[in-house]
Amino acid sequence: MVVIGNKKNKKTRNRLPQKKRRQWNVREKLMIVHYYENNNRNIRGTAKRFDIQPKQLRDWKNKKGTLLTTTSHVAKLHPGKPARYPKLEDDLFAWISEKRANGNAVTRKLITNKAISLSKSPELLANNPGIAGFKFSNKWLEGFLGRYDLSERRRTTDTAMNCHQI
Repeated sequence: MVVIGNKKNKKTRNRLPQKKRRQWNVREKLMIVHYYENNNRNIRGTAKRFDIQPKQLRDWKNKKGTLLTTTSHVAKLHPGKPARYPKLEDDLFAWISEKRANGNAVTRKLITNKAISLSKSPELLANNPGIAGFKFSNKWLEGFLGRYDLSERRRTTDTAMNCHQI
């Protein structure tokens, strides 16, 4: 009896799932750059060892001075898009801080409404003529909350608070 092997099409190959993108923090980037500098300065070999692209290593090597002055847990060096109307956002942040200090709840809708009312002030209209047509959208609100490191607080009742204290 002769057993013939599996005659599958040789052109089709088993495809491995693509690697997920990985975000390296500053400490890891500096560790890889240090390895590169102390081991024959071989970009391709170092990139292969740490499973990264050679371009990534070249970029990290060129930005080493910035990486050294940055906190070790940071993943992105670029701070993001700056605020379009910083004066308005500073005033809005002061208002939110005051409300929270008084123990008042501040919702997303309240923040948006206050931003709209602040944008109608004569001082801001004079300095920023385009602010009159600005739409304070959810995307703007998310960016504002992220820039000022704010988060929406969960609503609680006195009863829920008393149950946890007992």
